[in-house]
Amino acid sequence: MKKILILGAGNMVDAFFGKSVVNFKDIEISIASPSNVSSLKFAETYGVKFLPYEEIFNHDFDTYILGMKPQVFEDISGKLSSNIAADRLIISILAGVDTRKLSDVFKTNKVIRLMPNTPSSVAMGVCPIYATSSIEESILDIFKLAISVTGFIFFVDNEDKLDKITPYTGSGPAYFFEFARIFTQKLIEDGIDDRVARESIAMTMKGSAQLILESRESLETLRDNVTSKKGVTFEALEEMKDHKLVNILRGAIDRAHKRVVELKKGR
Repeated sequence: MKKILILGAGNMVDAFFGKSVVNFKDIEISIASPSNVSSLKFAETYGVKFLPYEEIFNHDFDTYILGMKPQVFEDISGKLSSNIAADRLIISILAGVDTRKLSDVFKTNKVIRLMPNTPSSVAMGVCPIYATSSIEESILDIFKLAISVTGFIFFVDNEDKLDKITPYTGSGPAYFFEFARIFTQKLIEDGIDDRVARESIAMTMKGSAQLILESRESLETLRDNVTSKKGVTFEALEEMKDHKLVNILRGAIDRAHKRVVELKKGR
């Protein structure tokens, strides 16, 4: 990797690569996006080169990072295929676009797929990675070292595992933000100051997560440690059980995974 072009400059690109571009030592990084607005802001914020979108095919790069939405990729894949030289390294954060599709479009067998999440921007992200077998170990080492600042990263040996974990870690922050929003709003309605409510819920979630990371006890034990028979917590958990929260959450994950599969089929 000597010259990289990042295509797209949305929230995930900002959260993940904004944190890590500084660690791509001695590598020239440029960024482009259709509107030119978000990519210019990214370039100014993180010190990489801004490339006007209309000029992306006037330059040659050995590595392309795909950070646009999957639907946008489908719209422009023909142009990318026709104008980008074969055998380039492709790094993709596109949900539901598998390595076979990327290999066909870019005429290469060197593809890295990763599924980062937005907490990467505060170095607490999760990012599973799948790489095709033809990529040199030295390239993977450079890439892994560069993105290690974003949080917990790990390789999977099967691309299907990447798709299966996407609804959990890729989409997961949205679920927790929604839980936090509901609890915070309820607390505010009960008369607690907005700032205090938001911080109380956030710290409760953060502290609980830290306990999971540091404790050797099972999740069930950690839950039971907070729960007294017929106590306050017990009643809340019983309400969740009565309304089949476990079915709701499992159903949500299944529906999200179904959408990943649909995206792979171009729907």
